[in-house]
Amino acid sequence: MKQIYSVVIPLIAIALVSYSSYAQSDQKWVNYTNTRSTLKIGQRGSDIWIGTEGGLVQYNRAMQTKGFLFRANSGLPGNNITSFFDEGNDGVWIGTLGGGLGFFDGTNWSSYNTRNSPFTSNDITAIHRDHLGDVWVGTYDHGLMRYADSKWEAFNTDNSEIASDNIYAIASDTSGHVWIATRGKGVVEFDGTNWSAYNDANGAISSNYANGIVVDSLDKVWVATDKGLSVYDAINSWWTYDNTNSSLPSNSIAAVALDKSGNIWAATSSSGVAKFNGHDWTIYTTANSSLPESQVRDIFVAADGTVWIATSDGAAYYNGTSWVHVETTTTALTQNKVNSASVDSKNVLWLGSDGTGALRYDGSWSVFSDANQILPSSTVRSVLVDKTDRVWVGGGFGLAVKDAAGQWKVYDLSTSQLHFPVYAIAMDSTGTTWLATEGGVVTFITGSWHTYNQAALQLPSDNVNAVAIDKNNDIWAGTDQGLAHYDRSSWTTITKGSGSIPADNVNAVAADKDGNIWVGTTGGGLARYNGTSWTVFDSTNSGLPVNDVQAILPDNKGGVWVGTTGGGLAMYDGTNWKTLNIFNSQIPDNDILALAFDHKGNLIIGTANGGAAIYNESGVVSAVHDVAAGAEGNAGVVVRPNPITGAGVFNVTLAQPSQVTVAIFDALGNRIANLGGVMMDAGEHAINWDAAGVPAGAYFYHLRAGSVATTGRVIVAR
Repeated sequence: MKQIYSVVIPLIAIALVSYSSYAQSDQKWVNYTNTRSTLKIGQRGSDIWIGTEGGLVQYNRAMQTKGFLFRANSGLPGNNITSFFDEGNDGVWIGTLGGGLGFFDGTNWSSYNTRNSPFTSNDITAIHRDHLGDVWVGTYDHGLMRYADSKWEAFNTDNSEIASDNIYAIASDTSGHVWIATRGKGVVEFDGTNWSAYNDANGAISSNYANGIVVDSLDKVWVATDKGLSVYDAINSWWTYDNTNSSLPSNSIAAVALDKSGNIWAATSSSGVAKFNGHDWTIYTTANSSLPESQVRDIFVAADGTVWIATSDGAAYYNGTSWVHVETTTTALTQNKVNSASVDSKNVLWLGSDGTGALRYDGSWSVFSDANQILPSSTVRSVLVDKTDRVWVGGGFGLAVKDAAGQWKVYDLSTSQLHFPVYAIAMDSTGTTWLATEGGVVTFITGSWHTYNQAALQLPSDNVNAVAIDKNNDIWAGTDQGLAHYDRSSWTTITKGSGSIPADNVNAVAADKDGNIWVGTTGGGLARYNGTSWTVFDSTNSGLPVNDVQAILPDNKGGVWVGTTGGGLAMYDGTNWKTLNIFNSQIPDNDILALAFDHKGNLIIGTANGGAAIYNESGVVSAVHDVAAGAEGNAGVVVRPNPITGAGVFNVTLAQPSQVTVAIFDALGNRIANLGGVMMDAGEHAINWDAAGVPAGAYFYHLRAGSVATTGRVIVAR
């Protein structure tokens, strides 16, 4: 297939990628994302492809193996996977939210987005090939794109009679007509020349919110809506099945699919799955079957007739008797918004997230939230690990502190004078904790609280977004009405009106090693104060990509890292700017909320929609928060030599007796060798692999020891 307007990215890794073994010397990026929440099911070859909010899962049911693709280890244009279309030997199309459209030909990735093609949106919702061979791509907010005759053509409400630009699903009938499900304008039919709209205004369907669409062998069009399952045929026109005239368990239908026997399968948003054979309904719920989850996002029929569903908790398939759950989780994140990051003295990683709480990663994930009754809320705005390894966690609930013994104490309205939410936490050289809250700046030391606020003429506003300590132990607080400076005797307000900072809404403040104060704003860009004068950096006079700055992190080389909203990550070394975004790097999101360094020099990045990322231009360095050999139940493995020219050895170190297997996969995820398969005692072992007949290239091993697995890369050279 001829590709146009494409950026070709060599395949970095398509195989079983484990978070517990990320640190390879040539890998610049690692993603920690929410892969538990699945959105779309598809198929390529014998593998089921599961699109999640945090990457792509390749599942081989026969082998019981999983491969994980992320922006960090592949050419995926984005981690939020919404759609697939398999072209067989030619390759596969993958649609993402935020990253545009990707195409993988088995070796290279091509991407289509607003920067390198005629695409007007990077939010892809649907992909379909019609009977003429044309590829149709639906977007969330900018209509349709059609790839025909080696070029892209756009259809939207500005240049055509399509009823809506918000496309959710696409199908075609045997006449070649294309059917389009929209959000807000019902269903649209395109016969190649004319557009026809079917909506509640003309009495065709009961709802204008169409989520899915499929055409059966009789050219009946089935539409999933939020008010039932609507059907169209050329004879009887439209009618709708809902929970008043059928056995549908819910009127909110998220997706619809057709199996080989002609049965219609409907996925509901809250009440499980319904199957309709034309006469009778069969309902599958968590109450009457082994269905693992009631909230179903997508439904798909595989080539072997197996019905698959995407849910908020992994995927599942129906084997004809029962539903089988397929776990897709790779981290403890249940949402992809990471607000803060910090590390302790042992380089153990702490993250603060929306929806999951505080997360600790030391090779395995631990979660602290309202779900396990440790924190009052699962929304954490700020995390700080101090020099004594106490962990400070702030959020809408107030403040929680974990001491060195592992005991938590919560400070809220009933136990403190604290105002909340707590948006940022800093600690000065005396051990006093400074908190940025919606009630001003609050200090805490040995149980004593003090508040600095607007009423006392100390701050320009009580809505404090950020707080930082400079080398003189002065306090700098960013508010929505300007910047405040406290020199331990009095407060000074600094605003845009004073000609100092470029905007009054201050989101981030940081002090570098030379004593400079860096201020990030909404709309005004970045400002630096050297003790005497202010310098402003914005998108017009510097390499700052946008003027909305959310996070600032000075490094020990005199540079400063800047997290933006919409522009990705920028770095300024004092002379030159560098930007990392979803179009020129493997960063998972362009909305950056948090930045921190670990003790190995790796940069930890918290994002609004892409989870957390680890970045090191020289290659992510192994850290304590990797799984290490010797941890309970874990195995260490080293391949020698690597590259392999003939035969190689997997040197395995076991902490305890385990059944050990090593599977070798090629770049397409095909298993080419199985090694081991025997019980081994604790200690060191050698597993041989004869690669003499294996073509040169990159391969991936998946070692399993008991219930624990690890993955790595091995090169075969000739």
